Amino acid sequence: MNKFDKNFHMNFSPFYLTVVFMIIVAFAFETTAEDKAVGYTTDGLPVTFEDLSAEARQELLEKEMAEADDLVEEATSTKPVLVTATTPDGRTMNYSCRVVNINKVNEE
Repeated sequence: MNKFDKNFHMNFSPFYLTVVFMIIVAFAFETTAEDKAVGYTTDGLPVTFEDLSAEARQELLEKEMAEADDLVEEATSTKPVLVTATTPDGRTMNYSCRVVNINKVNEE
């Protein structure tokens, strides 16, 4: 590396550090978790899972487990599942598949 190139990179080192810092902050900002709203108040404010009482939490979890059980039951049926997919370049593909094995785990 000649003297000019070395001097150029030394002068731009604060810029390099700033860019690296900005990328790290952008990555950290994108990976923050947001609470999923399970409902809304009459004023339109979101209600999160943590805001619910223990009974309401249990009822919501039981409802979601029942929906998940229904989906597993539907997926394990003998009829094929018809899927329509669109590729990024705009082509549409239709295909069917049959679910062979689903491992279901029950936590008691």
